[in-house]
Amino acid sequence: MTSRPIDRREALGALAAALTTLGGCGGGPPIPKDALVVSLERVPAGSVVPIRWREEPLLVLNLGGTIRALSGTCTHEGCPLGWNPRQQLIRCPCHGSAFFPDGTVKSGPAQRPLRQYPAEVRKGKLIVFEGGTTS
Repeated sequence: MTSRPIDRREALGALAAALTTLGGCGGGPPIPKDALVVSLERVPAGSVVPIRWREEPLLVLNLGGTIRALSGTCTHEGCPLGWNPRQQLIRCPCHGSAFFPDGTVKSGPAQRPLRQYPAEVRKGKLIVFEGGTTS
């Protein structure tokens, strides 16, 4: 086997691949005890999955390469929301509000966007953190 020097780009690529394989430096900061941890197997690509967390319904979306966690409660009058795969919208069955997958309002009567929870993916798991903001 002949050895050859590698350039900077190859070295950085190899380092990035190694860190990805190892899950980063130490796997990231510790996961808070109050965080929701969901296996990505439960939320395959192209799906929207309702999940209860602390008595609150959430919708976990894995669409178009983006994974996010949104409140599953309508901002109009608090009705539970559902996913309409044909329309690719989050819908409220009570009064007809519709939300885009990023949580913004498509049509009312809802006026405010859905609460979006901070989330990240680590080692095949989605971690959803307390807090959150409107989209």
